[in-house]
Amino acid sequence: MKRILAAAVLALTAAAALFADNADYEALFAKAQAYEKAEKYVHALGTYWDAMDAAPEKAMDAFNAYTKLAGIIQGGKPGKDIEYDEFDMYDGWVALCKDFEQYWTETCPNIFTFSIRKGELDMKTRTATYYVNISVDENYRYTNISYFILMGLKKHWNTDWVDIPQNWPLSSVYKDESTSMKKDGIALFKPISQPAMPAALWSLRGKNDRYNKKDSLYDVKFNITDENGTVLLTSARKRMGSEGAYEFKGVPQATMKIIDAGKARIVPAGIWLEYGKCTSNYSNQNRDWLKSLPELEMDAKKVTFNLPGKPLQDEELAASFDGGVCLVFRLCVDNYHRYSYADSGKKGRNVFIPGVLHTVRPVALESLPVFSENCREYTVIESECFGKIVQMEVGAMLVGRIVNAEGEGTAVRGKEKGFFEYGGSTIILLVGAGKLSLRSDIADNSRMGCETPVQMGECIAVAAPCED
Repeated sequence: MKRILAAAVLALTAAAALFADNADYEALFAKAQAYEKAEKYVHALGTYWDAMDAAPEKAMDAFNAYTKLAGIIQGGKPGKDIEYDEFDMYDGWVALCKDFEQYWTETCPNIFTFSIRKGELDMKTRTATYYVNISVDENYRYTNISYFILMGLKKHWNTDWVDIPQNWPLSSVYKDESTSMKKDGIALFKPISQPAMPAALWSLRGKNDRYNKKDSLYDVKFNITDENGTVLLTSARKRMGSEGAYEFKGVPQATMKIIDAGKARIVPAGIWLEYGKCTSNYSNQNRDWLKSLPELEMDAKKVTFNLPGKPLQDEELAASFDGGVCLVFRLCVDNYHRYSYADSGKKGRNVFIPGVLHTVRPVALESLPVFSENCREYTVIESECFGKIVQMEVGAMLVGRIVNAEGEGTAVRGKEKGFFEYGGSTIILLVGAGKLSLRSDIADNSRMGCETPVQMGECIAVAAPCED
């Protein structure tokens, strides 16, 4: 029996992850409801999101609560689906804006992506230099929550609303004359001749300016460990963003072998948010100007890190496909952006992995770890003809929203699985070793690094005989 599978073939790598259990879901859902009752609506949205991450297979109640509250706010009401008079509307939005600034001070609106590369060799000492880059982007949770709030605020804001700046949240609801730069749990940062803003949002100030290099007011320390957690290398504090790579010099051969084999892990060891009044011109190139500022030590569990080499972020699952085939479907702009199940079988839960939105064009794959850094969502299917397979959707620069309509249940070959919304357009299919034979032209093109155009329903691989 023939099965439709793929357009390109890549090597597979293993990875690791931690997943919360169902008890976490119940506790988080109850906590979110308590926040909503207390009229801490941004905290409620964020905690409903946490609940959905904790147990996606049973998160319908949290999803419904999140979408209901987000819809109310997007519609212009600051949290409750009631009629507000003009003064209550104003007071409600001021409170919501303050809660927004406080929530992101506590949890961080960024995703920090780590990547490691090998540098120069020292033949005399038999050592090497390794560089760790840390890039900064807006995380997926912030993108969603801030969208609903900014759309709702836009419906009512006017010049009479003196406590909410027109360019909020890049200017804080707290005025510049505040004597303390930490107010109601909100850490503020005030550059010279500029209004105060939430320190956590510093890296987002130029997100619409492609010439502005992103940096942040966050410092991090991290370790490089082996697979058993043994610390191999430890960094000093580094400002995350456009400061340049962190440099490990004199790395010995034993450690080199672990890193080069892909068996090393980057583990954040501490993170701090700097805030306060800047009394000198800041620079993207160093952190000297930050040293005199006060700081908050963050809970690393509330910060989103994207670590290298983890397309699935599940080492045991990835290892089960060692020696298998990775099949990549890339949709072009003019293609149909809905996708179907590759085969029938028992379908597991949808696992969402937050990330950034690099372009998925082939040229980007040469320099960017797209499949381990972009936001993505995957499903394990116990398929009828190929055994266990993974079908994963990857978000892209202009089409980043992945929508999978069904949870755990039954997959039907050819049935629509989901679609990409504007703002993901790559499908990855993992198949175990010896489960299929690719069409010869696709195999040959893949070896040469070339794509092969395919259409829905076209046979591109053959599996072992099986029942219809």
